Amino acid sequence: QLAAAVAEVPPAELPRHILSLRVTADAADEPDRHWARDLQLLWDDPRCFPEPAASLRSPVD
Repeated sequence: QLAAAVAEVPPAELPRHILSLRVTADAADEPDRHWARDLQLLWDDPRCFPEPAASLRSPVD
């Protein structure tokens, strides 16, 4: 069911779509039995870059 639910979703819309699936599961007649109840998304946004790493040295000299 998950594959069918996200197959056509563009990557940029995936976090919002997963949230929508979870809201739908919560509103179901039996939310504890809905397949998307415990759905989670680990998202590393490809548009965000971390700050350049500081000099790698011990903070205590």
